[in-house]
Amino acid sequence: MKNVILILLLSFSSLANAGAKELSPEMKQLLGISSLPKDAQPIGTWLGTCARSIEFSKAKNTYFMTDRCSDGSGGKDGNELSKFSKGGLQAFRKKEGSSHGDHYVIEKDGRLGVYDKDGLIEKLPQHSKLWP
Repeated sequence: MKNVILILLLSFSSLANAGAKELSPEMKQLLGISSLPKDAQPIGTWLGTCARSIEFSKAKNTYFMTDRCSDGSGGKDGNELSKFSKGGLQAFRKKEGSSHGDHYVIEKDGRLGVYDKDGLIEKLPQHSKLWP
């Protein structure tokens, strides 16, 4: 019985500490919390394991990237992006930065190039709509 009480106390303690931290994307999804502005308009959508879209919010004057998967995951949270030009093409990187130099380029053929500091990782084919 003492072990059960000890386990319960430790569980409640960790829950109290977790409340001070940022909610995980999974928890935000369960709670229906979205960081994507309601006025976000898609710039483009590409298909990988999930549909990846870059969207622009006029209200926030910023870009976001989000993934939408066929199992319903994703789509509620977006990573804020900063836009720049790479060889005359539209390019984006996460605003919080990356030590790996991750960035995305909308290629001339419409595919989304995924790059890091070492170069091209993959090119995702363009998708005609937000999916699913």
